[in-house]
Amino acid sequence: MIVNVSKANLKIMQENLIDSFSVREVIIKLGSYSFAYVDAHYQSPSGLPFQIGIKVVGGDYYGDWQVGSTFSPSWTLNSHLMLSLDYIYNRVVVASRIYEPHVLRFCIRSALNPTLSAGAFIQYSSDLRQLSTIFVYALTRLKVLICI
Repeated sequence: MIVNVSKANLKIMQENLIDSFSVREVIIKLGSYSFAYVDAHYQSPSGLPFQIGIKVVGGDYYGDWQVGSTFSPSWTLNSHLMLSLDYIYNRVVVASRIYEPHVLRFCIRSALNPTLSAGAFIQYSSDLRQLSTIFVYALTRLKVLICI
């Protein structure tokens, strides 16, 4: 069965920040913050070897605002191997300063059998100007997840 998945959400949240943190050189002070947040998601039909996922978000961000998008094509080569790519873009405005991090992630996922699966991620972050890798092995029946 082939099904398109599309959805949109409106979220309203309250956060009591007990520690300050920074976004680049701007300090977000402790206090109470309210957020109104909208996200919309589309996923092309499941069951096809090539799929596209698109997500768009926007809303309040600690007294200012943010918008972002994710584009995620994937290719299922066979029942054991999938390749995917994620491009994530955010535009955050804090204290009249604009912050625009980009993330590009390549992933290989493999299900060797119903019990053993593995994945490898290579990711570049424009904010950190850093390339990082993650390897994940999962033994489902033993409920073991190992990240390297």
